[in-house]
Amino acid sequence: FAEHDSAYWIGKMEANDIAHEKLAHFTDVLKDEQAWANGFLQEYTYPGGEKTVFSSTPVSFESIGELPFKHAGAVGGDTREVLKAAGYAEEEIDECIERLKDYSEDSVPVLDNDNRLLGVITSSSIIDLVDDEMGEDYAKLAGLTAEEDLKEPLKESMKKRMPWLLILLALGMVVSSVVGVFETVVTQLPIIMCFQSLILDMAGNVGTQSLAVTIRVLMDESLSGKQKAELVFKEMKIGLCNGGLLGLMSFVLIGLYIFAIKGKTLAFSYAVSACIGVALLLAMLISSAVGTCIPLLFKKIKVDPAVASGPLITTINDLVAVVSYYGLSWLFLIDLFHMAG
Repeated sequence: FAEHDSAYWIGKMEANDIAHEKLAHFTDVLKDEQAWANGFLQEYTYPGGEKTVFSSTPVSFESIGELPFKHAGAVGGDTREVLKAAGYAEEEIDECIERLKDYSEDSVPVLDNDNRLLGVITSSSIIDLVDDEMGEDYAKLAGLTAEEDLKEPLKESMKKRMPWLLILLALGMVVSSVVGVFETVVTQLPIIMCFQSLILDMAGNVGTQSLAVTIRVLMDESLSGKQKAELVFKEMKIGLCNGGLLGLMSFVLIGLYIFAIKGKTLAFSYAVSACIGVALLLAMLISSAVGTCIPLLFKKIKVDPAVASGPLITTINDLVAVVSYYGLSWLFLIDLFHMAG
């Protein structure tokens, strides 16, 4: 509508013998009894009791061809774009959130498939909905099946937490059984047990960070395959760089600790710390990839990415860290350098 001035549209209506009258302000329309009688005005009552009036139109929007849209310089100039962006009534509101956030309006009309006004989505409703969505995602990231509140009965809270706890118990048993495979390594090099939690914790933290970033990015439904691949490589690059820096610090400090506090030889101390540094680098690199790829996979198979929760990512990364740490210790310290102690 903003592409032409009012004189252009008046000429169009006169050419098609359409009755019209130039109005100075919308408040003038509210006083027009004929406009109310013809159904050109519709009153809507908000849930809180406040009332507002919308103008309707006999024009069928489906009859208007696709036009290139651009933001208009006048109020109401982008009305058609707003209406189209708002979606139809059968569309889930949470699917419209990202589009509705692009408009700084207090309320947005909702139409049915015949372009009839059914109601409005208010800014307060959007805020409440976003709050509910964030609460659900936070609960899933924490390993809960739904949100809890302080007054919830004990039995209900247990029912929400138990499903994930059972899954994590099974995964934890898998991790423990993998540690058992490296029993020989622990027997010959018991000192490496002191630093197991360091590798596991760092891997879990990196995976959770990548998971949080990925879930936030996946809120953009228009994300292309190329952008998803770029996200994976970016997170892996961050994991590699952070892992390299922390691995180097671990090599220097842990080697010094083993030499000075544990009383081991300098060669033994820095051989162990080098293995820890490399394992830390490898674990952080793989964990960043896991934390990014799992939610992308869930999204691909139409499962809520938030289900790939923090506890699940942490457990998978524990498995990665255990294999990396004990595998490298076995390969280099025992098989290659024949160290023990």
